[in-house]
Amino acid sequence: MNIKDFYSLTKGRIFEVKFIKKDGTDRILKGTCNLKNIPEEFHPKEASTNLNEKIFRVFDLENNGWRSLDIERVTELTLFNNKNESLNIPFSDFKG
Repeated sequence: MNIKDFYSLTKGRIFEVKFIKKDGTDRILKGTCNLKNIPEEFHPKEASTNLNEKIFRVFDLENNGWRSLDIERVTELTLFNNKNESLNIPFSDFKG
């Protein structure tokens, strides 16, 4: 999975992403990339471009802040729809 695939899957959704932090511990982040779900005071001041194909930007809904995550450290992605129903996507399905 690449960054474009990730953003395509998560577009407009709230999701949980499980990943391995640099210190080796697991973390689950509840986030979004959809500005409709992000408080206005946290909206980007200017458009950003992602120059690194392995790093994606996501808004952490529980800690109210932007995070940069390495897609190669992601182990699981859970998507939520507007009824709060979930779809779990193991990242092992996408790794080549």
